[in-house]
Amino acid sequence: PVFCDPGSLLIKYCRETSIEVTTLPGASSLMALLSLSSQKLDKFYFYGFLPREKEERMREIQRISKMKESIIVMDTPYRFTATIEHLATIMPGRKALIAADVTLPTEMILEGNLKFLASQTKDQKKEFLVLIY
Repeated sequence: PVFCDPGSLLIKYCRETSIEVTTLPGASSLMALLSLSSQKLDKFYFYGFLPREKEERMREIQRISKMKESIIVMDTPYRFTATIEHLATIMPGRKALIAADVTLPTEMILEGNLKFLASQTKDQKKEFLVLIY
């Protein structure tokens, strides 16, 4: 538990001391993502899928970048790398959590600023959600 719960403090400590944190599958990928956050979350905005076309996608990312709340974005596996790169282009210093291929052998849980995350996710195809703080 992390949403409206102090569990984020434990996750933050684990990440700072290189202890791997994973999640158990549940009713939804959204709750799995939230359970992996090292940040205190009391509210968030669920955006969902970004537009397919690049120009419209960049306009939407620009729009949501102005939001103060945490934002959850998802997209198709074949747009994983492009989505993270586009988010990093608009808000490179904003911190985020990526949960990709959760519960699969190829599971990837990464947290850091979007510029760093873009450098770690090049040329990959994964099911994913991004929580932007």
